[in-house]
Amino acid sequence: MTKKLFLVSVLLLAMVSFSRGQVITPGAKVYVAPMADSFDVYVSAALRKKDVPLVVVTSKDAADYILSGTSNSQKAGWAKIAFLGNIHSSEEASITLADVKTSVVV
Repeated sequence: MTKKLFLVSVLLLAMVSFSRGQVITPGAKVYVAPMADSFDVYVSAALRKKDVPLVVVTSKDAADYILSGTSNSQKAGWAKIAFLGNIHSSEEASITLADVKTSVVV
């Protein structure tokens, strides 16, 4: 869980900081869409924990932006554990933030 939270935090901070020239104003309302493996819960928690200046809302109608994404976690297989002693898992995540009014991905 710690790896996921760290990965989400890095992605969110990078997304807010480097949004392709479009400025996301502090206090903008963001709807976090449901994601596989309850990844949306981790994203919402990371937003609060890292004090990202966005407001998470529970309704798409009230949002300025919609955050959606996917995550994948792969545990080490028995061969890696037995032969290499590698017990670490591999996590990947991808998120997209889209403007509700223009549908532009920022």
